Amino acid sequence: MLVVVTGSAYLVLNTPTAGAHVLRTRLDEHIPLVPAFAVPYVVFLPIASVVVLLAFLCDRRFDQLALALITVYTISDAIFAAFPTRVPRPAVSGDDAFSRLLRYVYARDEPYAGFPSEHASTATALAVYLVVVTTGRWRGAVVAAAALVVASTLLIRQHFLADALGGVLLGLTAAVVAFRFVREAQ
Repeated sequence: MLVVVTGSAYLVLNTPTAGAHVLRTRLDEHIPLVPAFAVPYVVFLPIASVVVLLAFLCDRRFDQLALALITVYTISDAIFAAFPTRVPRPAVSGDDAFSRLLRYVYARDEPYAGFPSEHASTATALAVYLVVVTTGRWRGAVVAAAALVVASTLLIRQHFLADALGGVLLGLTAAVVAFRFVREAQ
């Protein structure tokens, strides 16, 4: 329940804020807009929700995953409140399915609360969890899927490099600490 509550605070914090920082760098200027990457961006949240639900129902290590996600969302929320950011978005001109999907994303998700990227932090924390609980042959696919989600945040211009890297570092740190903390407490 606490995972849902802390994760939902984003909806309140993703609003216009005076003085919001734009973390664009020169490297960000060279990242192309690729509307097709809206697909992994959009399908990630339902897949992540299923993974969390299955972990809750079937895995004794759910408490480690829950602690990692609660940590990610609580720290993200604190940063969103104390250091508001925004990500100016480009116009999307195409009429293909991917461009329409990207315009749908832009219309439903305000361009605020960008740092750290919760897509990146959640994907990374889930990847750490899945690497721990799956067999060797699935681990590479899990890491590749997380990398695809992080790349999608950049290629659809939902986030800047700093947002994505901050999210990856937060997700990795929270997951490693949570897994170590819970293991030592048992």
